[in-house]
Order: sequence, then structure tokens, then C-alpha cells
Amino acid sequence: MFHVAAVLLFPALAAPSPMQEDAVTHEPSDIVRSTWENAWLNSPPPADPLLVDYPQWSVGLGVDVYTGFGSVFNDVAGASIRGSYRIDERWSVAASLFKTDFDFEDPADNVFGRNNTPVSDASIDMFMVSATARWHFFEPKSSVDIYVGAGFGLAFPGSGEAVLLPQIDIAVDGNFGPEVHLVTGGAVRIFDQLHATVELRLMQSFTKYDIEDRNTGETETENGWGGIGIALGLEWRF
Repeated sequence: MFHVAAVLLFPALAAPSPMQEDAVTHEPSDIVRSTWENAWLNSPPPADPLLVDYPQWSVGLGVDVYTGFGSVFNDVAGASIRGSYRIDERWSVAASLFKTDFDFEDPADNVFGRNNTPVSDASIDMFMVSATARWHFFEPKSSVDIYVGAGFGLAFPGSGEAVLLPQIDIAVDGNFGPEVHLVTGGAVRIFDQLHATVELRLMQSFTKYDIEDRNTGETETENGWGGIGIALGLEWRF
């Protein structure tokens, strides 16, 4: 009875103080949660994985030489432009552009089986673009690099002719097609960011060549070739 009268006469005494209100509305779990949220909001952003301290890009020039396995495609030599990107400490992707003018060797004998005819080759222009995934044995900062890889590409051969009248008059028409390859290679730093490179490539090309003997009207087809090549060059890593 006295308590009820006191509340009616002095309502301010019945209201909780600000300290009591905090104690009622903010439980310990709320305080802990708020502390972690503030710490998360005020923490620095995570490190960018792309901000690495080693060269990721490379560009270079090279000389490539291929030889076919028992085929008319021998001594395929030319210049190449190469580039690569280091994805992480072990993996990289590379691309290359290769340009050559090679001899389609003696189609009269090698394709049509003519014996005792003069040797005449058909000169063929070709460029090839390819991409390779590579796995590296050493870290990017090492002065020595060794890798293995595999890839694919497209070859774009042109046309040529073997002519030595009156015996030989043969046309060769190339058709673009895919190629697949396995590689192993390496590099050695020779000055700062400049590296000397070497690569061995085992390749199977699926390009098709249509051959016509214009003297007799006979036609034949060469469906691709396999070979091995070596590329020597210089590249700049940055």
C-alpha cells in the first residue's frame, strides 16, 4: 500500500535510470557482437593476391626449327614472337606466333611416286598461332627456369608450286587446321630482366594439303604431319 502510494506521488522514482536501462537492453552478447563488428569494419582490407613481388609477364623473340618424321615437311624454320603470363608460382600460360617459308619437298617423287625426275620443291608460306599451359619447377625469382607443358594451336599454310618444265608442274594448296603439342623448356637470366630461352616441342599438325599434277591431272592429299622442333630466343620478364 505504501509502495503504490509512493509510485503515484513520485513517478520519477519508479522510472529506471539510464544506467539501469543500458543494463536491461544491452546484454553481454550484444556488447561482444558490437565489438567484433566494429573491429571488422575498421580492419584493413585483405592483401590483393595479384600484388606479387615477382615478374608475371614476359615478351620475347625466337628462331624455331622443326623437322618432320619421314615426311615431305622438313627443315621448317622461321621467326617467332612469344609472350607469357605467370599465374602463380608454379603455373603460367604462354602464346606464340610463328612465321615460316618452308619447302614441301619433291612432291613428284614423294607424293606421286615419280622416279628419275629432277628434284623440285614447292615453297609454302605458313604462320601458326598457339597457346601452352606450363608447369614450372622453380620459383619465379630464380635465375634458372625449367618447365613442362602442353597446348594447341592453329596453322595457316599457303599455296605453292613445284615447277621444272617440261617434266614437273605440280600445285600444292594448304588448308588451315589444328595442331597439338607437348613442350619442355627453360630459361637462364643473363642480365637483370633479360633471359635466354630454349624450348623443345613435339607436335602433331592436322593441316591438309591438296596436291595436283597439272601435267597428268592426278590429285593426292597429305593429311597432316608430326615433327619435333627446337626454339631458341631471348625474352624480357617484367
